[in-house]
Amino acid sequence: DQKFLSSPPPNTLRLDSASPQDLSDYYNASDLCLLPSRTEGYGLVSRESMLCKTPALVSNIPSLRAIDNVIKAELNPEDFQKKINWFFSLSQKEKQELGRISRQGIVKETSFKNLKHVWRDVLLN
Repeated sequence: DQKFLSSPPPNTLRLDSASPQDLSDYYNASDLCLLPSRTEGYGLVSRESMLCKTPALVSNIPSLRAIDNVIKAELNPEDFQKKINWFFSLSQKEKQELGRISRQGIVKETSFKNLKHVWRDVLLN
């Protein structure tokens, strides 16, 4: 389990940090964003990826479970590998459609209309 999380599988790039200017280039060049996190507060990385039409595979933990149109896996190497294999078995058209749906969900989630209601409820309660 620890080896899986600390060493990226072949044909992957692990980014510990990147400049804001480079992030969209990395997301756009990627097929799939992996976020095998045990404790994630919001899932910004997966949301940024999805905004660039790059699907995200995340740990099935409460904070990430709340994201619509994200691929979820239990936090173990076998389930992550199973979901990675499933993703790469899709046709290019299916992957692009998943990317489009991912972006659409994040855009809807962060739209002014939705955020207006969230902030109104927070401020008035």
